[in-house]
Formats: sequence, structure tokens, C-alpha cells
Amino acid sequence: MACLISSTSAQKIRAGLKTGINISNQRIRGIGAPTRIQSLTGFHGGIYVIALFSEHVGIQSEVLVSMQGAMLDFSGTLYTDKFTYISIPVLLRYKVNRFLSFHAGPQLGILGSAKEESGGSTFDTKSDFNSTDLSLVFGGTVDLPLKLNVTARYCLGISDVDRNTDSTTKNNLFQLSLGYRLFGADE
Repeated sequence: MACLISSTSAQKIRAGLKTGINISNQRIRGIGAPTRIQSLTGFHGGIYVIALFSEHVGIQSEVLVSMQGAMLDFSGTLYTDKFTYISIPVLLRYKVNRFLSFHAGPQLGILGSAKEESGGSTFDTKSDFNSTDLSLVFGGTVDLPLKLNVTARYCLGISDVDRNTDSTTKNNLFQLSLGYRLFGADE
């Protein structure tokens, strides 16, 4: 993000804060897969920087704290897996017009914590999961008056986050964010 901010003065730089909700889930395959998987709602928040290289094309980077997970049913026994990631997407951004833009690119998630809840007890399960999670991100943003913006995106997990060699677990995530631009000219 520092590289984006210190880029040439010919570029348009915008930066701000964002927060919103996550609706997360997991794709689990292999031995010991749950009989049913349900989505879990969490939140995310952090900062974003946008550097436009032309009238329509730019790079958007963010640093977010993101709460994710899923509710897993293993033959009638319910478990809730809750993860906290530091998510760092680096996205190619295409601005359609003054109000609408689309973005896509990779996202690196760094695992901060992992907890499992079952039967009223909570267990630390961080050692059961890989420390990183790689995803592909697709989404769009609508710029509103008063320096506000609304973003909707889908994060498709492409790396196996489970250290168990008998199964694979990939995170999926839908995010809805409200952002506030701290500085940078209107586009």
C-alpha cells in the first residue's frame, strides 16, 4: 500500500476506511466431511487505497481484519468454526463511469486465530489450519455522495486451509462493505 501511495503524482490516489458484513462458508471434501455446512455471519473492517493509472484502470489494495467460518454438522453434532484473518487483496480495478467500478484479483489471508465451538465449549484450533489462505476476488463498487461507497464482492478460496491430509477445506466469502474516502479527489 505504501508503494501505491508513493507512486507518481500523475496518478489519482484515493484512500479510506471500510467496514461491513461477511457471509462465509467452507467447501470441505474428503474423509470426515460434514453432512451439512451452513454459512456464518461475521464482520470485516480496514483501509483501502486506490491508484488510477488512466481514466478507467487502476489498482486497489486493502488491509482488512476479516471474521469468517462455517457451522458444520457431523451426523447430528454441530460445530462452529470461527477464523480471524488479516486479508490483503490486490485488485485490478476498472472504472466504468464516475459512480461504478469493478475489481478482480488475488487475496492473501493471514490466519490470526481459529476457534471451534461445540456443546458450550470453545477450543483453540489454530494449529489445525494453515497460516495462509489464497483467494480470488470478484466484485463491484458504487461511489455515492458524501465520500461514501458501497462494495459487494465474492472471495473464492483456492488454497486448502486444513492441515488434515485426508480432506480439503476451502473458504468462500461474500462481503458487503460501506466505505468512507478519507482523501483523494472525486473521480
